[in-house]
Amino acid sequence: MLSSDFDWKTWCGCSSRPVKPVVLGIRGLVLEPDERALFLEHNPLGFILFARNISDRTQLVNLIKDLKSFMGDRNVMVLVDQEGGRVQRLVPPLMDQFPPMDHVGNENQAYNIGFSIGRGLASYGFNVDCAPVLDLLFEGASSVIGNRSFGSDPEKVSLLGAAYARGLAHAGVMPVVKHIPGHGRSMQDTHLDMARVSASIGELDKTDFVPFRYIAQSGIDCMAMMSHVIYSELDAEHPATLSASVRRVIRHEIGFRGPIISDDICMKGLQKFHSDFSTIAPAMLESAVDIVLHCSADIKEMESVLASVQVSIC
Repeated sequence: MLSSDFDWKTWCGCSSRPVKPVVLGIRGLVLEPDERALFLEHNPLGFILFARNISDRTQLVNLIKDLKSFMGDRNVMVLVDQEGGRVQRLVPPLMDQFPPMDHVGNENQAYNIGFSIGRGLASYGFNVDCAPVLDLLFEGASSVIGNRSFGSDPEKVSLLGAAYARGLAHAGVMPVVKHIPGHGRSMQDTHLDMARVSASIGELDKTDFVPFRYIAQSGIDCMAMMSHVIYSELDAEHPATLSASVRRVIRHEIGFRGPIISDDICMKGLQKFHSDFSTIAPAMLESAVDIVLHCSADIKEMESVLASVQVSIC
């Protein structure tokens, strides 16, 4: 396991078996028998839900209760991407529609949005939200970030992002800031293609790194999601999620000490670089991240990932 100041033993609670540092998707509205058997065998840390897993309040509450209860005597992470704007897995009437982050004007508004989203998610049983986005907005870059960003000014993004994260935390939901160490200036969308950022370390330090450094110093307990972007000045050969050099920058230059989770390892941008699930998960855990995220819910892929991971988180 990589270094982190997060107390996994306390968070996970009393578990009689090792917990694998993997978060997985599931196929549908209920947990299927083959999924249940696989997860019981390997004891993954948690699950991430998408629109395919959500129909109505009763169904969602029951699904999350099932995910939390069948794993036994420990806490189970249940994640979702609920940022506001165009990234909301829960939509009205299940949850209010919130504005995109580039519409947020001050810290009070950012806090209230974070708290409202957190309170809504907690009412269903979610305990982790993959938000807020701390990437900067760069003109001419890929639209994958776009109005999900609080803006182009590092100080503004720092203040608003921290306020949003604090709101989530006060509502009882752990924030996952993304996409460390910064995806905003990428010209490619890693969902679709390999992405490379060629900015110098000095330039990144004055811009992209600033909001992540600020959240690291804020005292807010949070995780960070690492992008699959290749940062040429940090490691010209490997995407961040496979780079010990990028990890060192995050831990020492940015100063983020919380758990680092990968972006979805099913993304085409990573698959074009490395497509073997049986080797990519342990390689990530060895080099760059604390937790591997796999979202497609393909049972064969999940079997391959879980079988390959031999380390435990607590």
